[in-house]
Amino acid sequence: MSYNTLTVVVLYADFADHPHFDLECVIILSVPESQPKKNRKSCVLTDSGRKKLEDALKTEFGEKGYKIAELASGTTMNRDTISKILHKPQEATTHQNLEKLFQFLNIKLEKSDYNNPPKTQAPPSRHNQTSTSPKTDYATLSESNCEKLKNALRELNYDKQESSFTQCIREIEPAGAFLIHGKSGYGQRWLVNRLRYKVPYFTQAFCYRLSLKRHRNNIQTLWEDLAQIFGSPSASPQDIVQQIYQHWQTQTVMLCLLDVDMVRGKYLNQLISQLWQPLIKMVQQNDLPADEHPLLLFLIDNLGCKEKLGIPLVSQFDRNKPDIPLELQEITPFEEKEIKRWVRSKNQLFTTQALNSNTINDINDITEDIINRNDTPEKALIAICSWCSLDWHMDIETGLAL
Repeated sequence: MSYNTLTVVVLYADFADHPHFDLECVIILSVPESQPKKNRKSCVLTDSGRKKLEDALKTEFGEKGYKIAELASGTTMNRDTISKILHKPQEATTHQNLEKLFQFLNIKLEKSDYNNPPKTQAPPSRHNQTSTSPKTDYATLSESNCEKLKNALRELNYDKQESSFTQCIREIEPAGAFLIHGKSGYGQRWLVNRLRYKVPYFTQAFCYRLSLKRHRNNIQTLWEDLAQIFGSPSASPQDIVQQIYQHWQTQTVMLCLLDVDMVRGKYLNQLISQLWQPLIKMVQQNDLPADEHPLLLFLIDNLGCKEKLGIPLVSQFDRNKPDIPLELQEITPFEEKEIKRWVRSKNQLFTTQALNSNTINDINDITEDIINRNDTPEKALIAICSWCSLDWHMDIETGLAL
């Protein structure tokens, strides 16, 4: 039996969000790897899965057809990857890629939609061993560095919002709505995914994000998409609420609505009054323990137009008013002193990736460059990733759950 430290990380993620879990009391000597990585390149669409995908493309784009660039922009996936999925049916891709494409088209990726073909191996030879080993080692190293960087980035800024949210999560009984707001490029989506780690049972949660941008001219299409997402028998708000309620009875539910600034006013009020408020009433009448499964709604404002949203908000959490979203503190720029503190405390991330020698001057050069590129928090995050030989959009952002 082989042992793999990655499995230790997976086990930790399963238990870390449990309210009674205490890491200091746990000692793990060795853990057998029991499951393959979910997003390894081993997924090939079945005939039925490919037909579902093609039908969804026709529904979404009609007779004009789709453009690879448009799909790449909507899914934040690489164009070559999308082209491979659509035009090379025998080539495997990752489960995560299929899930992103299906999610963008508002269809559910089911087990019957793909196969996991056995991994083929070339005959053992000196040539094969020489050519493949470095590649495998590099892939493993890149993944390890990516995880290390993501964990480290969760300690950079956003302290006020994270502190307020953590306090609210302790008081929620059991539902709450939150407004994440700031100017464009201030890392709203990164923040909401950081907050996800503070939610009890987050690893088993039903998480879904939906961009409201494409629904800004017709809210009916939003109800239709929500009906597909939650398996509602119709696109009526009542049936959708009932389906979300059914999901919540067995697991934590987190729904993230992006670009609420695009549907502000009447449409956003309608969404709150016909979706969130009826759902709150159903949850409050439930007999399950109040702390069993949180039900959370995140509203993401990417333009910093809180005053123009046209919905009631509260600045202090009130457990008796879970139907009214709580506005967390507006996201502010990264301060220079915060960047300096973070880079110095995480200098080991840059030592192995970007520096020729581990000297104080090199760290100062990195810090200065990140500060110079700190026009917005996202640009600072992009700069940090580049110094770690990683890409913010491809290595970090595309893997976010919300």
